[in-house]
Amino acid sequence: MVELTALNGQKMVINENLIERIESRPDTIVSLTSGRKLIVRESVREMLDMVAVCHRAMMEDVFNWSLVQDDPHHELIPETA
Repeated sequence: MVELTALNGQKMVINENLIERIESRPDTIVSLTSGRKLIVRESVREMLDMVAVCHRAMMEDVFNWSLVQDDPHHELIPETA
């Protein structure tokens, strides 16, 4: 999920997987797969960075879980902070 800011300052959180396209005209326009369009304060570069962070975190979780599953001696390991 990424937190975005509407032009009026209102914060919103959207699922980054629903982003179809991001345009700069000069405002940043986010087109969602539903057809809805959002105009936000964040730049295209900021949005790309946020989405990359989300995807990287998800892949790290998948990779770490697969390492645990591949260990024949593993037990359920509680998360540590």
